[in-house]
Amino acid sequence: MPAAAARLTMTSMQAVRRGAAAATSVGLLGFGLAACSSTPAVCTDVDSVQATVHQLKNLELGKNTLSDLQKQLTKLSKQVRQLAADASSQYSAQINAVRSSLQRLQAGVSAAIANPSATSVSQLGTDAKALESSVTKLSKAVSSTC
Repeated sequence: MPAAAARLTMTSMQAVRRGAAAATSVGLLGFGLAACSSTPAVCTDVDSVQATVHQLKNLELGKNTLSDLQKQLTKLSKQVRQLAADASSQYSAQINAVRSSLQRLQAGVSAAIANPSATSVSQLGTDAKALESSVTKLSKAVSSTC
């Protein structure tokens, strides 16, 4: 191989290496920026909790209402556990308030299923409002993060 061709090949390889290094740097920089701009898991969790509470409010009264409510509360319980895990100790007071009101509502639904009465069903409305209020307070607390 002539010396001029060898220099050209070496120069081309160096240019390819520099280009690859630059592309890698830009790629890593882009990844870093994407990671900075992603939504925190806590925000997504709170959105899920709010959506489920909204679904609870829109349940239609009917034959299976208590059963449907129980299923939604089980779903909500899982979402609150995930939120607590993602938040760690952050927002623990608000998450504990949501847990407490959720547990009261779950107990009320179980009682209403076991012994349906005007009193037990009436208490569900009160417990549901308490749950909604605690979720609203949690959402306000998390809003500065989101």
